[in-house]
Amino acid sequence: RHQMVCRRDDQISFRILRIDAPTHLSDARSRIAAEILNRFAEYYQHIEEKTFVDEYRRRSFIIGHDINVIKPNKTIPAVAKDISDDCGLVVEYEDKSTETLSSGEVSIKIKR
Repeated sequence: RHQMVCRRDDQISFRILRIDAPTHLSDARSRIAAEILNRFAEYYQHIEEKTFVDEYRRRSFIIGHDINVIKPNKTIPAVAKDISDDCGLVVEYEDKSTETLSSGEVSIKIKR
């Protein structure tokens, strides 16, 4: 069994305390959830520093691809160019104008 202890000072932290040595599948799920929370807490404590943005850019599968930006009542062809420092998707439209999308839906066209 694990117990999650949260404290709130200037920062939020999660600490997972091992109470005994679990061997059951449900305990494994608890350990996985605890590890996810621990890793999230590490990022969250430094979120203003945005240390994760370069890694996010590096792992993006959409940068450089032709996409469709789906807006209410229209779909606009574009190219995904970058991830902004605020984690928005920077797109370039056919007329060479750019926009940073912070929410919404895109679809990827696969070139053959």
